[in-house]
Amino acid sequence: MANNPLNQDGPLPGKKQQVKKTPPLIEPEPEQELELEQELEQEQELEQEQDERISIVIPYKNIGDDDELRLALRSIEKNAQFNYQVVILGDAPQWINPEKVQVFNIGFVPSPVNPKAFNVIDKMRNACQNKLIDDLMLMTYDDIIFLNPVTKEDITEVIANGLIPEDPKHPWTASAVWVGIMLDTLAALKRNKMSTYNCETHLPRLFEKEKLAALFEKFGFKKRAYCFPTLYYNEYFTEMRCLDTEPKNTKVGLYFNDDYANKVADFDTHLFLNWSQNQWTEELKEKLFELFPEKSQFEI
Repeated sequence: MANNPLNQDGPLPGKKQQVKKTPPLIEPEPEQELELEQELEQEQELEQEQDERISIVIPYKNIGDDDELRLALRSIEKNAQFNYQVVILGDAPQWINPEKVQVFNIGFVPSPVNPKAFNVIDKMRNACQNKLIDDLMLMTYDDIIFLNPVTKEDITEVIANGLIPEDPKHPWTASAVWVGIMLDTLAALKRNKMSTYNCETHLPRLFEKEKLAALFEKFGFKKRAYCFPTLYYNEYFTEMRCLDTEPKNTKVGLYFNDDYANKVADFDTHLFLNWSQNQWTEELKEKLFELFPEKSQFEI
């Protein structure tokens, strides 16, 4: 039987063997190489920024006057000098732009002890389990204004008011309910042999989700509210800057009737502004709309 040429190695009869030529390696021009390196660096920087993004979370209850929230968001857009997204935990106003703000309407189980405190605790506990919220959460409120540029270094600094007063005759200026929660917090700190700094500073406060979730689990928060920022910072940090001894230009606080007139000049130099509800006056509102007149991206 004749050999089948198809079973033989080598070229077929009558066909010229095709020799594949390897194309020459084209070296990129120096300018092209530099552009490629710059593109790679930009991609890496973008990935790093996304990894380090911070969720600015605002526990919120809409009670009608939403100008505080509007102004707080305008101040964040103007002065937050770090990578962030805005998250509202609660019933956001209708003017909130859903393309720019994450809104999670988290409910809570009312407590006879202090419904307001448990409201915030429940919202933050839920936020810890939410995968759409970043690992770093900066909790702030609608009555906190970013007065001037705020960097990541500013919000990572651990700040306390000072040590929690232990004198039973201490002249507290807060409500009896709040004082009761702070004293329960002090007792919990001492039971666990922790430091006793008061971290209820009325400033934006930075939390790691995993650590905050572990704190909620450790202390329960079922029968007692506790001041969870105070527990958190005393649990995970040993050194803090205290506002009672090193105030620096951190916060302007408006809590008494003459405070606005005496402190309005500090708006130009300090990082944050906070006020008590009885100091939310037309005069203050007018001043803040003067400072932040432009609509933010967070508004429709």
